[in-house]
Amino acid sequence: MNGDTIGLKVKTSESIAKCVQIIRQFDTSPMSTIKDRIAHHEYVLVCSYTDRIGLKRIIQCFKELESKGISPEVYELDDEPSTIDFLERLNATYDEISDEIEGGDA
Repeated sequence: MNGDTIGLKVKTSESIAKCVQIIRQFDTSPMSTIKDRIAHHEYVLVCSYTDRIGLKRIIQCFKELESKGISPEVYELDDEPSTIDFLERLNATYDEISDEIEGGDA
């Protein structure tokens, strides 16, 4: 992963079948590819910091995995561990900027 991306991994001790089913809602890669990524502790979802849609997808996937008792992991900037709170704050900042732009200077 390069320095301007955010990624999501899943611990391999988790139920891979359950993980794949959830991740497929957010990534259309073949099931075997997702399964291999999980088994090798690779990123299952990745996006740029500036990709609002990708960021929202990672947040949603994280929450869906977590709601099923799975422990996803968030990483940023060259494999540095991060938190879902950071991603949610970043997303909120993007939403605020978007609202300001759409609202104009009225």
